[in-house]
Amino acid sequence: MRITRNLLIETARNHVKVHTDNNPEVACVFMVGSLTGDDPFVGGTSDVDLVFVHNTEPTTTREVIPVADEFHLDILHYPRRIFNQPKELRTDPWIGCLFCEKPYVLYDSYHFYDFIRAGIFSKFFAPANIFARSQHFYQLARRNWADLQNQSGYDSLNSLNLYLQSLWNAGNTIASLVGKPLPERRFLTKLEDTTTYLGRPGLASGMRDLYGLEDYSLLDWDELVDHFTTAFKTLMEKSYCPPEYSKPRYQYFRSAILTYKDERPDEALWTFLWAWINILNTLHDKELRTQTREYLDQKLHLHPDTFPERLANLDAYLDAVDQTGEDWKQVSGLY
Repeated sequence: MRITRNLLIETARNHVKVHTDNNPEVACVFMVGSLTGDDPFVGGTSDVDLVFVHNTEPTTTREVIPVADEFHLDILHYPRRIFNQPKELRTDPWIGCLFCEKPYVLYDSYHFYDFIRAGIFSKFFAPANIFARSQHFYQLARRNWADLQNQSGYDSLNSLNLYLQSLWNAGNTIASLVGKPLPERRFLTKLEDTTTYLGRPGLASGMRDLYGLEDYSLLDWDELVDHFTTAFKTLMEKSYCPPEYSKPRYQYFRSAILTYKDERPDEALWTFLWAWINILNTLHDKELRTQTREYLDQKLHLHPDTFPERLANLDAYLDAVDQTGEDWKQVSGLY
């Protein structure tokens, strides 16, 4: 089957129609994410990001629905009550940003979507609100770093999880000065666009240095994908598997790793590490965690001897991110 943007949109329309016909429980539904842009595919795969706003309390906050191997529906569910004060969402970097880049409205009862977006979008890009959204991520990044400093010792998976969370939040600190948070599968690529726009391209190369390898030609990508597959398939069979790592998302991540590995190995490694470490920290599998420590130490050079230096470099990087924010404040007239 040929997967096209129009096919994905039509699939979304059909799903929304089924779940809104004669259903007063739904207030509005809109599409966000890569499908609203020009290039929704990575390695021939994509997802359809939908937001349902309910007049009552939804039974779940997120669900992932398989459609084909190449794409799935990724749906967020929110109760209408959280939008009662839309002005307060102008500083929310997640919910607020759902409305900031021309979402595609698929269902809107009584113009409720128009009401929400008008309240949020007005002054959404005022400098004070932009900086507040950016600082949300910076404080999280610093908290991750502080937690690493306060650890009694190096624990490969727990330490690396905090480390990657700090990098993720640092990247989103920068991205929020320009627009919305960064996507998982295009993290470094979008960060490069943002830092170039801000005139700070070194922040992208600095991010790469914090987790990357000096020589990617030495990396066995087949072995790496095997580790990813083992962890992913182990978790997706568990009753506690979160939606973001359920079966329909396997090909979504795997295809990105395989697509980027030749031309953008730094992006491929990020996608692998981000998903893999999150999965392993969700799993309660001692044998798998032991095997993972060995792989981290021997093949990815993420071991106790190198981690203190990485942590010091992260501290310096966060200082540079903080200074970028301060410079942005001055240029934007917030002083």
